[in-house]
Amino acid sequence: KLLPHIVLGICLASVFYIRPNDAVAFIGGLLLGLFLYHVVNKLYMEVLSEVIGVFVGFVIVSLPIFSYYAYHDAIVDLWYGLIKYNTLYSEGLINMLSDCLSVTKGQYLPILIAVAILCYTNEDKKIGYLIYPTLVLGYILLGSRTYLHYFMVWLPIVFLSFWLFVLSTKNKAIIVLSILVYISLPIRSGNI
Repeated sequence: KLLPHIVLGICLASVFYIRPNDAVAFIGGLLLGLFLYHVVNKLYMEVLSEVIGVFVGFVIVSLPIFSYYAYHDAIVDLWYGLIKYNTLYSEGLINMLSDCLSVTKGQYLPILIAVAILCYTNEDKKIGYLIYPTLVLGYILLGSRTYLHYFMVWLPIVFLSFWLFVLSTKNKAIIVLSILVYISLPIRSGNI
């Protein structure tokens, strides 16, 4: 069972070296959900397998990248471009958390709440372990600049899961309310 976790670690590292926010939010959210599920259900060997596998996968991607930058004496540049600049750009964790209450960012909250409610009403409660951490981290790490291209990574987890949950929900009132929230989103935001 180590191989799937190694693949997840490779995915996490691959996205991390492109855009750390998205890696932590969307792949990290899924990994956090898996971790919580395994801990809650006392599947400690799965937890160990997940931690080791993700670490190994992350190292597989990181070694050639670090080797390249080390060879060119540019580790400091890698650190600045990947971590420091993004931290300055986001203006830090406190700012990202306070931005969660801003009107600009808050207009995307209804679709996340709709996905969370649809997930909660789903017959398979285990899926919530994957969805909830991803929604929370995705929303926090979106930052204050809600540019349209930032939402490309939201398509699989937010919008695809929204429609999958709508199609699997039997409660007609929840379906109607969810679709109304979805339809109102472009009108309210002007971005999507």
